[in-house]
Amino acid sequence: MDDKYKFIDFLGLRFNVANDLSALVAAILVFIFVFSLSRKVTMRPGKAQNVLEWIIDFTNNIIKSLMPDAAVKQFGLYAFTLFTFVFFANQLGLIFQVKVGGYSYIKSPTTNPMVTMALA
Repeated sequence: MDDKYKFIDFLGLRFNVANDLSALVAAILVFIFVFSLSRKVTMRPGKAQNVLEWIIDFTNNIIKSLMPDAAVKQFGLYAFTLFTFVFFANQLGLIFQVKVGGYSYIKSPTTNPMVTMALA
């Protein structure tokens, strides 16, 4: 954990480049994943649609055990999005890390406690 990170100061705020790039890469991967699985939605689902529906049911069942039925409809999409983002962000850190010139540029964004607290 002796990684060095580049920081950018903008309008009095300090941004960690590694966290920002990693979160952007994770968000793009989530978009590509969901977009590709939801292209051919039919009444008789194929393999891709089954995977997508399984993930949606998984997150909805977690919410149903924690909230009343009215709130499940309100927070279902949010829980699905948050679950897929955190999953891809964590897998991103397991698969690869990009270091250039001694600085880390792409890593798992959820290794930083501030990112985790912001998602909570």
